[in-house]
Amino acid sequence: MSADGAGDRPDAPHAPRHRWRVVVGFVIGIALFVAALWAVLGSQSQLDEAREAVRASPPWTIVALFGLPLLNLLATTGTFHALIGRFGVVRFGEMFALVATAGVLNYLPLRPGMFGRIAYHKRVNSIPIRHSVRVLVEAIAVSCGSLAALALAAGIASLLPGWTQWAVLPAPIVVAGVVVVVGRRHWAPFGRAFAWRYLDMGAWAARYLFAFHATGRPVTNLESVWLAVTSQLAMLVPVAGNGLGVREWAIGIAGGLFDEDAGAISRHALAADLVNRGAEVVVLVPVGVVAAIWVARRVARSKELPTDGQAPT
Repeated sequence: MSADGAGDRPDAPHAPRHRWRVVVGFVIGIALFVAALWAVLGSQSQLDEAREAVRASPPWTIVALFGLPLLNLLATTGTFHALIGRFGVVRFGEMFALVATAGVLNYLPLRPGMFGRIAYHKRVNSIPIRHSVRVLVEAIAVSCGSLAALALAAGIASLLPGWTQWAVLPAPIVVAGVVVVVGRRHWAPFGRAFAWRYLDMGAWAARYLFAFHATGRPVTNLESVWLAVTSQLAMLVPVAGNGLGVREWAIGIAGGLFDEDAGAISRHALAADLVNRGAEVVVLVPVGVVAAIWVARRVARSKELPTDGQAPT
């Protein structure tokens, strides 16, 4: 819903067209995801290889695959918490519940999780819609900045030998820390948000490192970073929620660049990201459902209190 409600009026000229674009994008994303499943399940040798590799993987690899999505959730929470704190009091746990709820709802068309979070901040935290929208735009800018920083750091690291690569990849976090410590009050929240988002990117790189290892075709540390960059770019494409379908095929193409025998599309890379997606859904959907119940109760309690410009305690 737009701030002035124009988007909900039946006579709004662009509303039907926008809804059709959303629906078509959602259908395309689902179709791409089903096609990725078909491509992997249709190759018995690929399926057997991936299944045996998963069975032979050490327990810590499986634990990492299921644990790292929680780190992504925590880092995303930190990003929004750092930015929204300038406009109202939102507890970290409260933001965690909102981000977890939005993560599940955003698989649906029209990204209801994002709009629901904005509505929640207005009702419960007394944060005007314009400030929540501003935070959303700032979070996108911070994400683009951290993505560019990760790509630059990976590019520089690829030119360096051995362990010296690890001196370059964390450098943007150090820069963000300096901004937080010595920067003015206006810039400190952006430094914290950048650090959280860069940590999120690192968690994505680790997820691909473990996913490819678990499915029997390991990638190097730097290749996992490039896969993380690819996945984040893919999730910017406005189709099905959370990059469903588009992300899998983008990783399949990127995996083909790393695997000389794969051709244009790597079925193994498709399998690795499907495993990645599966672990993500298994972990984040239950967390999101529990969080949604908490958020609903929180909103219900807020409706019992008068709206006096102060957030309920």
